Amino acid sequence: MSVQQSGRINPRAFVLTIVGLVALSDILTGLVWLLSAEPWTWAGHMIAWAELPNSVTLDPAHGRFLKGVYFRMGAYAFNMGVITAFWAWFARSNHALLSLLLVIYSINGLLILYADYAFLAGSAYFQLKLVGGAVWLLAIVAHFRARGQRRGDEDQGAE
Repeated sequence: MSVQQSGRINPRAFVLTIVGLVALSDILTGLVWLLSAEPWTWAGHMIAWAELPNSVTLDPAHGRFLKGVYFRMGAYAFNMGVITAFWAWFARSNHALLSLLLVIYSINGLLILYADYAFLAGSAYFQLKLVGGAVWLLAIVAHFRARGQRRGDEDQGAE
């Protein structure tokens, strides 16, 4: 399936490409959080947890707690990326399943945005996540607009 066909962008391929990029991003983010020695520093100095005093991050008990939290977030991000990739693969030719993925992940994305604002506001990574959200919105518009156009074409053919 090509993203471009006969001079026009193939909406399904466009949507699946965006979903695939989001899945890959989640997998890579999860791996970084899981494999980093100090995962709270990877997104830059602007994030809330990077501003913790050294007495907290260097203390074995607090450091273990922080690392545990980031490991859990990393495992979640990795898991979501894998699930997203598999769901997109199985939904690639099923409009209803792909619609469900887009809607559920949009709701989840808004909840994650709220949490990300608390931890990442002001960082370049947060700005990147906002761009990702805008691209996800483009995928939703392309997906449902294409469906509406197909229905319109079907209605015209019936006349």
